[in-house]
Amino acid sequence: MTIRMSRLFVLCCCFFALTACAGKTTPSNTGQAQAPRLLPHMQPLKDINSIPQDLMPFAKAAGLDKALLDPAEQATQDARANRIVFGPWGMTRASLKKKAVAGMFGSPRGYTEMGERWTKAEWDALRSNAHLETYPSLARKGITTAQTNLRELPTMRPSFSRPTPNVQADPFDNFQYSALHWGTPLFITHISKDRQWLLVDTPMATGWVPAADCAFVDDNFAASYQSGNYAAIISDDVPVQDGVLMRGTVDIGAFFPIARRSPEGLRLFVPVRGANGNATLRQVAFTQAQAAPKPMRITPRALATLGNVMMGQPYGWGGMLDGRDCSSTTRDLFTPFGLWLPRNSVWQKRTGESVPLEGLSANEKKQAIRHGGKPFLSLIWLPGHIALYVGNKWGQPVMFHNMWGIRVVEQGNDDARHVVGRCAITTTEPGKELPNRKNNSLLIDRIGAFSTLPGNKQ
Repeated sequence: MTIRMSRLFVLCCCFFALTACAGKTTPSNTGQAQAPRLLPHMQPLKDINSIPQDLMPFAKAAGLDKALLDPAEQATQDARANRIVFGPWGMTRASLKKKAVAGMFGSPRGYTEMGERWTKAEWDALRSNAHLETYPSLARKGITTAQTNLRELPTMRPSFSRPTPNVQADPFDNFQYSALHWGTPLFITHISKDRQWLLVDTPMATGWVPAADCAFVDDNFAASYQSGNYAAIISDDVPVQDGVLMRGTVDIGAFFPIARRSPEGLRLFVPVRGANGNATLRQVAFTQAQAAPKPMRITPRALATLGNVMMGQPYGWGGMLDGRDCSSTTRDLFTPFGLWLPRNSVWQKRTGESVPLEGLSANEKKQAIRHGGKPFLSLIWLPGHIALYVGNKWGQPVMFHNMWGIRVVEQGNDDARHVVGRCAITTTEPGKELPNRKNNSLLIDRIGAFSTLPGNKQ
C-alpha cells in the first residue's frame, strides 16, 4: 500500500508539472511570428514547411488596417459579449438539477495517470467527496483569481481513453472541460466535502474548479467590477506583478476593468483571493504590449498580430498543458475585439452567418470559401474542428488553426494519427502528401460549413 501511494504521488506530481509548464513558448506581440519550439511528438507537414508561418502577409492581402466591422457593429457585439461573460452574476439558482450532477459520476471510466483503470473504490471516493446529498449547498457569486481548469469531476487526476504514458503525445483527458481565464465570473452552487472543490456555472459551461483558484463576490464588488471600461490582455504568459509579489500569469482571452491609463500603459483591477475567501481588487500595471482597451479596432493587422503570438504553440485539449485547442484558439483570438465565441466548435459555427457545404466536392467547397468567405472573419467548420480562414495561397483557401493530427493507417490501425499538435497555417488539405493517409480523411473531405462573424446580435 505504501509503495502504491508513493508511486501515485510521484506520477500525479509529474502530470501536474506537465500541465503547468509544457505549453506556450515565450510570447511576442511585435506582429512577427516566432519560431516554434517543436516537441518530440510533433511530426513534419508539407503545408507548414511550404507556407511561411506568419499571418502578416495574409493580413496585407486582406487590407492591413481596413476595419472588418464598423464601429457601431463592433460596439454592439462587445456589449453582447460582456452580457454573456457577466451572465453568471445574474443567476439565482443552479443550472443543473441534482440528478444531472449525480449523472456526471455514473460508473468508473477511463485510465488514470498511472495507466490503470479507475477503480470502483477510487470512483466511490470521488462521489463521496462531492457531497451530493447536500447539493446545491451554495448560491453565491464568485470569480476566478488565477488561470484555472473547469473539470467534469472534482479531481485533477485524469481520465484517459487508453493508457497514456506520455500526456504531451496524447493530451486527451476526458475530465477536462476547459481552461478558465483569470477574472471569469462564476455562480457557485456547491462545495465538496473536503472544501477543496467548487461546482460552478461559468459563461460557457458548468463544472468543478479548485476552490483555491476562486473567491466569493458580493453585490458591491460585482457592481464596481462591471464598469463597462475594460482592457484585454494581448500577449501570452503576461506576469501579474503585484508590487514585489508575482501572483501568476495571464493570457490572450482575459480582460479586466481599467483603473487608470498612463503613457506607459494601463493599470488594471485584478481580482485576488483574500484570506477570508472573498475577492479583493489589486491594481496591476501592464505595458502597451501586454494590454489594450477593449474592444480593439478589428483589422487584419490586429488579428494577425495576436495570432502570431499563438503561432506554433502546442495543442492543448480543453486548455491542458497550458495550451489551446482549436476552439479556444479562435475564442481567445476574438475576445480582445469584443466578439464572443462559445467554447464548442459547433456552437462557434452557429454564431456567425453559416453557409452549408455538405454534399459539395472538394473543389466546390474551396471555391465557395474563396468567393464567399471573408479573410480573418470567417470560420471554417468540420465535425470536431474549427479554423479561421485567412486568405488564399496557390489558388486555394488557407486556414489558421490549432490542430492535433491527420488520420493515417499504421500497422493495420486505421485510427492512428500523424501528429501535428500545434497552431499553424495550412491549406484545407494538410497531410495530402502522406502515403499512409486514410482515404477521405483530409480536412476538406469533412468540411461542412463556413460562417462569417459576427452574425448574432442578441
